[in-house]
Amino acid sequence: MNKDFEAWVKQCSEKFKRRQDQYFKHLNKKDLDLIILKGHLIVEQRINEAFEKKLKPNLLKRVKDLRFSIPTKLVFLQAMGNFDKTFDHFFEAVEKLNNLRNKMAHNLECPKIEDQAKEILSLMYKGECLNKRFQKYSLIYQLKRAIILIAEMASLPSLTFPNCGIQLNDKIPK
Repeated sequence: MNKDFEAWVKQCSEKFKRRQDQYFKHLNKKDLDLIILKGHLIVEQRINEAFEKKLKPNLLKRVKDLRFSIPTKLVFLQAMGNFDKTFDHFFEAVEKLNNLRNKMAHNLECPKIEDQAKEILSLMYKGECLNKRFQKYSLIYQLKRAIILIAEMASLPSLTFPNCGIQLNDKIPK
């Protein structure tokens, strides 16, 4: 492994450790609705951070005033980043999470939440972003892991490596 890559992996892991408490605090629930809503907020925060890192400082305020939607920011991140094919599934999973959150925000009795959550997981497994060994766990546990991974992937400015060295420990509440 080359030294630049090793340094990059170490940097990713250190940033992840700092955010881990936030993930555990907000995703320490057993309610699928709350996991989706809070998970979406975490992912949105990471996307905003990544998006803002890509902008020149003099454009930041102007772009913030435009209030781009998450799908729009994703398109810009894709255009500005260096993403390999693994990230096609990631971007699609984020879009599905965003659509699900929007449906839930406007419909108190949102139907088929579990099916839609399974679609998000399917994309993460299909893209090999999420290790298949987690399929034996509950839907909520799998979704927590997927959301954390989506948030971490969103926070990185560009990737060509599917596993950036982030180790999700097994202490995520089931």
